[in-house]
Amino acid sequence: MDNVLPHERRRQVLALLAEHGPLSTRGIGACVYPTMQRRRLNEVIQRLRDRRFITRRLYRGLGSGAIFYQITKEPK
Repeated sequence: MDNVLPHERRRQVLALLAEHGPLSTRGIGACVYPTMQRRRLNEVIQRLRDRRFITRRLYRGLGSGAIFYQITKEPK
C-alpha cells in the first residue's frame, strides 16, 4: 500500500482541477491515485475550500443539482 501524505493529496487535487477544470467529488475520486476513502477526499476538499484555493459551484441543469469544484479565480 502506498502511503501518501495529506499535503500531497491537496497538491494532487489542485493539479487535477487545473488540468481538467471543474470536477465533482466523484470525478476527483476517480482520478486520484492511489484511491482514497470518500470521507478523506471530502476532508481534503474542505481544507482547500477553507483556505480558499477552490470554490464550489452548483449546476442545477444536471438533474436535481450537481456540485462541482474548481480553482478560485480571485488571487488569495
